Amino acid sequence: MIYPWSAIMKIAVVIPDLACGGAEKLCMNLCNYLVATQEVFLISLCKHTKEMYPLYLLDSKVNLITLSKHSGLNRELFIRLYRALESIKPSVIHANMAGLLYSAPYILKHRQLGVFYTVHTFVKADTPLWYRYFYLCLLKLRRVEIVANSKAVSKTVQKVYGKAYDKYIHIGSRNLSITENYWRVKQEVANYKPSKGTQVFIHLARIAPVKNQLLLYKSFNQLFEEGYDVILLVLGQMQSKSIFHQLTKLAHPRIFFLGRKENIADYLATVDAFCLTSDYEGLSLATIEAMSMRVIPICTPAGGVGEVVKDGYSGFLSEDHTVGGYVNAVKRYFSLNDRDKELMRENAFRTYKKDFTIEQCGEQYLKLYKVYSNYS
Repeated sequence: MIYPWSAIMKIAVVIPDLACGGAEKLCMNLCNYLVATQEVFLISLCKHTKEMYPLYLLDSKVNLITLSKHSGLNRELFIRLYRALESIKPSVIHANMAGLLYSAPYILKHRQLGVFYTVHTFVKADTPLWYRYFYLCLLKLRRVEIVANSKAVSKTVQKVYGKAYDKYIHIGSRNLSITENYWRVKQEVANYKPSKGTQVFIHLARIAPVKNQLLLYKSFNQLFEEGYDVILLVLGQMQSKSIFHQLTKLAHPRIFFLGRKENIADYLATVDAFCLTSDYEGLSLATIEAMSMRVIPICTPAGGVGEVVKDGYSGFLSEDHTVGGYVNAVKRYFSLNDRDKELMRENAFRTYKKDFTIEQCGEQYLKLYKVYSNYS
């Protein structure tokens, strides 16, 4: 694509780390898309570790810079990031979470920059309270374009930062592809099934309180008790040991915790439905990824999830966050005949292609960069 501005922009995307989460994956996907036409720098405030996303997921043309942030407020990190940005001399800074805090000295000095701050979930969960006070002060001194990742998140942004900050860009997923391990995974999943007719459900999320896996396990235990022929695969990194310990006690023999997997497309290609039981979500990249693989999502009405899953059309939304409410949503899936399930899978895929690809997300960000990068 040929862009209407002549010079290639230098875009610095600043994020706390590349831990396994939706915001981090979105930033990597966005960098991979932008680098096809722009010069892109991804700055992680923390060192990269093996517990984070593997770096092979990042396009080799993306310039990765890692700093050495430790837990808590790091005064010296303000200096290190300032020097890193000074060496890059970006025309655009795209900050995420604490990335805006540590970028502040540089953006206050360089008034010609276009500065963007993406809010990935409800504001109160996105940053600590004192960050928000600082950001309010920063907004009075310097123009920063705040971009929410959904309409639901945008409402919380406007409530905290002001009605003027009403922009939102729906997150997008890259096209997932099965790997050479697909046939091994297919056999693995087949071995878990008690019968050929067993329906396979999958949950993709880190083990954490906000993801509410306790609701998930309790709901499926009830389904097992009622005789539904189903198994549940749980894929994700163990972030909360206490939650994981509780889940271990609740786990039915038909629930399989498989831990973190990089080849999620292989697993999505073998299952019938996707489960999300979060208390709140900005939008849920995992749900979009499932829909991109034609997997029917069954979700709680968490934040912006209803902006991508249309109940009864491209998936199911439970009435509330109770076991009874979620079990009823799963039962609605089982009430569908094969033809209706196939139609819903196609509706889920069409929804993804129409509004939630990384190409659409990236193009919208590029348009914003173009409009505001010459602000002074």
